[in-house]
Amino acid sequence: MLKEFNTDTIATTRQLPAWREIMSDVYYSVDIVRPEQDLRGKIREVEIDNLSITRFDSDHQRVLRTRSKIAQDPDDSYVFIMPQREKMFYSQLGRSGFVAEGDYILVSTSEFYELSCPDNFINYTVKLPGQKWRERMPDIDDHLCCRFPMNREMAQIAIALATKAAATLASTPSVHAAAIAQRIEDFIGMVIECEDTTDVGQEKRARFLLRHRISQYIRSKGEDQDL
Repeated sequence: MLKEFNTDTIATTRQLPAWREIMSDVYYSVDIVRPEQDLRGKIREVEIDNLSITRFDSDHQRVLRTRSKIAQDPDDSYVFIMPQREKMFYSQLGRSGFVAEGDYILVSTSEFYELSCPDNFINYTVKLPGQKWRERMPDIDDHLCCRFPMNREMAQIAIALATKAAATLASTPSVHAAAIAQRIEDFIGMVIECEDTTDVGQEKRARFLLRHRISQYIRSKGEDQDL
């Protein structure tokens, strides 16, 4: 199923707040920061069975997944982001940098992050269910925010698979949609597992895992007054 959203027909003074609503409806609750009120933005979402692949095309903005937004909308997902034009700045868990066209980054919606893009930026995203992927890949939080060098050959295949599937199935529904969605998820998992972890010290990795387990435990016990 294809869904399209854009700010083209919205008055310029209303484009920024309208874009905030579009982003939160398509993905999850986020804040958008931009000096101007006008904002050209388009999102094209293709649902392949229960998998959502989006094409994001917009001008300069800072996208913030803040603590208040997490509390407001406690979405638990991992987002596999693939820039197609221009670089994107990222910051999460004390890691920051730029992810270039043709590369990818994995972020968690359960932790604060900032993603900033320039004018005429395009990316594709695949949203993955958090609990399912932690069960499938217990160390997935190790791979957030470009922590490990990627295997570029595998990354290119994953990007081509996801973008081609979305472009094809947007106009041509398939009886094989469920199988295609599963193959896309399986290949993304393979890409993450193929990252080069050999140069990361075990002590540093253990500290990182412990911090995340503590954070996840605190989030799961948020209503416990005796915590």
